[in-house]
Amino acid sequence: MLSFRHPLNDRLRAVNCPSEIIDQIGGLPKGSVGGGYGEGFKQESLANILNKTANVQPAVFR
Repeated sequence: MLSFRHPLNDRLRAVNCPSEIIDQIGGLPKGSVGGGYGEGFKQESLANILNKTANVQPAVFR
């Protein structure tokens, strides 16, 4: 799972995705007490963000 999560996080950051959405997509726990309220982001919103990453190449560190 980590081999999938790290490049995905890089791609999400490249499209200026908020960290709360990155955590929800990656299945990570909510970062704050307030983040635990509500049902999270709607699937349509998450799909729109993921579609923005389709042509983004994650940075390669050497």
